[in-house]
Amino acid sequence: MPISARPARTIQRSRVVVSGVLVALLAALIAAGRITGDQIIGYVATVASLMLAGQVASMVTRRQVAPAERTLVPGASSRIDPLGTLIVPALLDVGLLGFFGWLRPLPSLPAQRGGRNALVLRALSSSATYLSVMITAAVIFRIAYHGEDVSSVSLISRIAFLTGFVNTWLLVTSLIPAPPLPGSVLLERILPVSAWARYARIRPHVAKGIVGFLLISVMLGLGTVSFFAQLIERLWLWLLLIGS
Repeated sequence: MPISARPARTIQRSRVVVSGVLVALLAALIAAGRITGDQIIGYVATVASLMLAGQVASMVTRRQVAPAERTLVPGASSRIDPLGTLIVPALLDVGLLGFFGWLRPLPSLPAQRGGRNALVLRALSSSATYLSVMITAAVIFRIAYHGEDVSSVSLISRIAFLTGFVNTWLLVTSLIPAPPLPGSVLLERILPVSAWARYARIRPHVAKGIVGFLLISVMLGLGTVSFFAQLIERLWLWLLLIGS
């Protein structure tokens, strides 16, 4: 067997194992009544939205690089991260802590045109995808929902509502200016040259600082996560109620 083929087969096996464990865990939670239908819809919507946004980012990147380099840009399926794409969304969903996840980053390839603006476009293509899904879900919900009682809402209405809510979470979190989230690329683009030296010193620690703050907030019961969740819920409901 070629040496280069071994890592690929190892990665493939690890993905199969992780997927099998998740399926078994999901089946056990459903059987025990610990997970609801809405949570299943939310998890599927999270993973599907991450994959869609990742595929759009790959397509945008292929248009920015030289033709000879386009084959080097992987699709979303090749960038699945077992932790960030499957496990973290599942844990957040089961714990009712929101919706978040990620794919493996795209490779750094020289942009064919656009320079730093091309990097901004590439980074924000994911956020634009989440926004597009939000708007589409809102339209479908407005069409399918006819004022039914909450307990008897149609499946289409429920899927549209939860899909839009999930993508509202993904949109807002993607715009947080913390590397490697897309919002950090926009921040770095508008920073003046005089601030780059100072920013470069703190850049590696921004994401760790945010995660640490959230963990401390949860441990101390400061309500930061619930406050953030309420803001996202209000944003999604505001979009649903536009024009009504």
